[in-house]
Amino acid sequence: MAGRARLLSPRAALWAIGLPASFVLGAMVGSFLNVVAYRVPRRLSIAAPRSFCPRCHRQLAWWENVPVVSWLALRGRCRTCRAPISVRYPAVEIATGLVFAGVTAGWRGGFPTPGYFALAATLVVVAVIEWGGIRAPLSVAAVGTGIGAIALGLGVTATGAWGFLGPAAIGLAVGIGAFALLRRWDPDARRPAAFGRSMLLPAAPWLAATGARPAGIGVAAGTAAYLVALAVSHLVARQMPANGGEAGNGAGACSGSGSGDRCGGSACDTCTAGGGSGRTCTVDGGTGPHRALPPLAVGILVAVAAVLLVR
Repeated sequence: MAGRARLLSPRAALWAIGLPASFVLGAMVGSFLNVVAYRVPRRLSIAAPRSFCPRCHRQLAWWENVPVVSWLALRGRCRTCRAPISVRYPAVEIATGLVFAGVTAGWRGGFPTPGYFALAATLVVVAVIEWGGIRAPLSVAAVGTGIGAIALGLGVTATGAWGFLGPAAIGLAVGIGAFALLRRWDPDARRPAAFGRSMLLPAAPWLAATGARPAGIGVAAGTAAYLVALAVSHLVARQMPANGGEAGNGAGACSGSGSGDRCGGSACDTCTAGGGSGRTCTVDGGTGPHRALPPLAVGILVAVAAVLLVR
């Protein structure tokens, strides 16, 4: 034989090894994103202590933190106090794993993949926080986007693909500018049309670096999804009872302050001062009417997903 045959072609290796490995990595990252989404709005450290049950505060053993598997093994309940564990946790882990696999497939495992992993993780964690009914801190999007930008820059330096850097930098500048305009228009994020605006920071370079055609398709799809979601949110807000919270804010009114209060019939985990009819709340793991993804976040997620599909 002239040479040894390859065991796997690059395409076969991507599907047989790259995608499953990306899913596992994404699920592990998703487990960390759950920690960030729970602790950052409560101003808790994401480094210490170890993961714990919010009800009995027992620190979890390592095997209770295995993504998805632990939730299934524990049947969705704390081993000690039997408090239910929100399905959000395995859902975020699975979703992040699927997104990482999609990024690997979209970029064929090329040099932009690690940077896009960071941008994807940023989009996921901001969306999870926003789903909880409060605005995600700008620091979450800024740190995640910065990590993604650094990873992309290292990839460009290693491969010499300098043509990639310009569109990504322009996209980042556009994202920062769009965020600044929305913040100037609505400084306190009280208008539903501006909720989820920090997702513009990771989404803009994500779109711009893929090229004009994919970015154009993504922007068109995202804009359509945003308009539909905004119309639906207005219809839902009009049908809410007068005492069901601030119209369009997606948050119920608390009957008190601090942990343990009641919010829309569920126990509040976090209450922060808000304007209008009362206080804005987030209920971790709850299913109240105030839990919804902001229209802008819906549009951004649709846009970035469309780009991966058309590349």
